[in-house]
Amino acid sequence: MKYSIITPVKTADISKLPLLKENLDKQGTNDIEWLLIGNQELINTNFDWQSDYPIHVLKGVTDTVGGARNTGLDAAVGDYLVFVDADDFLVPGTLAKYLPIVEQFQLLNLCQYPTYEPASSFLTSIISNEANDNLPDWGGGRGRKKHVDWHQLNLLSDNQVAIADSKIANGKNYQQWLTNKYTVFSQDNWDYAIHNFLPVAGKIVSRQLVLDTNSRFDEGNQQYGDYQFTLSILDHCQTIAQLVRRTYIKERHNDPINDPSVTQASFAENWQNWLTELTTEVSKLTSPPKLKAAVDGYALRRIHRFFYKGGLSAKLVLKSNLKFLIV
Repeated sequence: MKYSIITPVKTADISKLPLLKENLDKQGTNDIEWLLIGNQELINTNFDWQSDYPIHVLKGVTDTVGGARNTGLDAAVGDYLVFVDADDFLVPGTLAKYLPIVEQFQLLNLCQYPTYEPASSFLTSIISNEANDNLPDWGGGRGRKKHVDWHQLNLLSDNQVAIADSKIANGKNYQQWLTNKYTVFSQDNWDYAIHNFLPVAGKIVSRQLVLDTNSRFDEGNQQYGDYQFTLSILDHCQTIAQLVRRTYIKERHNDPINDPSVTQASFAENWQNWLTELTTEVSKLTSPPKLKAAVDGYALRRIHRFFYKGGLSAKLVLKSNLKFLIV
């Protein structure tokens, strides 16, 4: 089996699963299994689904997202693990189209498109509009244009003739972009990618690498439990890749009452969880110091941005953690 799709499910997510099921049906391949992991309410739900691929409903070892994902890791049998949250979805055909790239790298970022717009709106936009970008029509119908990156992999684009001789094109290496449709990062340029690879949603990881490194999620940190897993994976990768095309639609939450997000916890709690998880996992890194330097740089930039925006009146007084990162 090629793909194991791992989806943690909260009680509020159960009603969203039929829409995600429709989305997975349109991935252009049935060489997948779908692992749904949640609480007893999920186990008791009767899904009257017909599917050409196996769907497994499992109870998590704990009620946290990290516990659910660890249960998925233990049950998965696919060559590659795909992490898809219950309220997100993939652009149709993604898993089939990008398999040649998936097989080249142990870690691939499907490139997120974050939005507050519900997934159903995106699906309606895709069906009703012939433009090949598959993103919502923010600028009006007349402004919608077909994106260069829709062309098949390793084929020349119609737009290549127009930009081939420009200095900007040569400087930004558009030729490689047009033919490959993904960006490769190595330990020499972790800095440019680290912030995109810390969250696990929208990532495809080699299951063999997960087994070899015994990478696990933190079951105690509800908001940042990804870091333990992703930093362990990054610690053992020489190169990683990110698609140029945005193929993972990440739905943000804006309803703190009916559909709250863990990011809507108290300010002090958010920062405490973030710093605690990051400093703990950075101390475990064993690879050359460039990865640690990239993580420290990301952390300091985020802290600097916070103080720049909010001033020095913030409640962020975790001096011991900050000192660890600076060192």
